[in-house]
Amino acid sequence: MLQRGVSPFCVLKSFPQGVEKKNEKAKSFPQAVGFSVEEAETLPFAPQEVLYMAFDSGLAQVEYRGENGMTALLRKSQGMEDNSGDFNQYPDVETLTMADADVTLKGADGRFTLALWQKDGFSHSLSLSQGQNIESWAEMLCSVK
Repeated sequence: MLQRGVSPFCVLKSFPQGVEKKNEKAKSFPQAVGFSVEEAETLPFAPQEVLYMAFDSGLAQVEYRGENGMTALLRKSQGMEDNSGDFNQYPDVETLTMADADVTLKGADGRFTLALWQKDGFSHSLSLSQGQNIESWAEMLCSVK
């Protein structure tokens, strides 16, 4: 059982067999944004498509699209500001202490759709189209490499 606020040992997982990142822009993406960009190797769905976007504001975004409209947006930008673009008020806010950052989870009814954290002078966010429990979030966040 996962203790609230503590992350279990992180195990790096890969995408399900047969699913490949077909976008060759992935290799040149860090050069386009000017910094390394992590990716989520574990998600609550099998990504069918991965899109890499660099914004003029210095924001890097990796969008994962799965079946039935499931999506995940992983964002990274310089600074300490919230880069999620999600301005909703959430009734549930929890802090998950990972090995290298404190992560703020936001959601409702014990299902979280947004994670925010800062690390090494960069802001990070991961948002999901469908909420997940804290245990699932711990596994996903451990896979962001």
